[in-house]
Amino acid sequence: MEKRLQLIIFALVLVLDLAACGNDKDDNSTDATAGDNTETTGGTEGTDSNAEGDEAGDDAEAGNELQNDQTIGLTMDEFKDKFNEHAATQGLDYKIEKYQWLDQGDGTQTATIELHDDLRINGLSTGDKDEMKAILLEVEGFEPRQTAFDIVDIIIKSVGNVAENDAKKIMDGLGLEKPNEEGNYLEKDVEHDGLKYLLLSERSNYFEFGIVNKNDPDLIVD
Repeated sequence: MEKRLQLIIFALVLVLDLAACGNDKDDNSTDATAGDNTETTGGTEGTDSNAEGDEAGDDAEAGNELQNDQTIGLTMDEFKDKFNEHAATQGLDYKIEKYQWLDQGDGTQTATIELHDDLRINGLSTGDKDEMKAILLEVEGFEPRQTAFDIVDIIIKSVGNVAENDAKKIMDGLGLEKPNEEGNYLEKDVEHDGLKYLLLSERSNYFEFGIVNKNDPDLIVD
């Protein structure tokens, strides 16, 4: 790989190989609204090349929506509801029903949702009632590549209340624009409204996709 994006916060999640089980936890809704400035890094040109003034303005707006600089703006319950709503709207036969938080012993909790044998969503939180620190999708190759793309699109819309056009910009920035072609093996990231969207180890329909707060101190890029 030309570039390696190492996520300490994802390391906790990737070791989990548990089917989602247990009861859902109730929580109040806190929506994160989407803006219209999308910046792409990691070898991909940004869709908005304007200088730091626009970026600073967007960061300030996003900061008002996110709980702090270590969260992605919604709880797992809120993500579940939004994911199910967008999946139904797009006619995709996937639904999040049950999950269980697991204490990792370091102040963080992880939850794993098995959408299918090869589709797994992992969430990371510092408390079961808190906004999540990260969400990660693992795609392991059995579902069609188009299906994997559709799920990434739904997750993008679910986490940031991202509009259709902005979701497409993020997908294009990550190189997820041609489902009929093989992956390019590149790791890419796109920043939008205070969040960082990451594509890791993409090849065909084997890849990992994650969303974190772009200012999260646990994010390491080298």
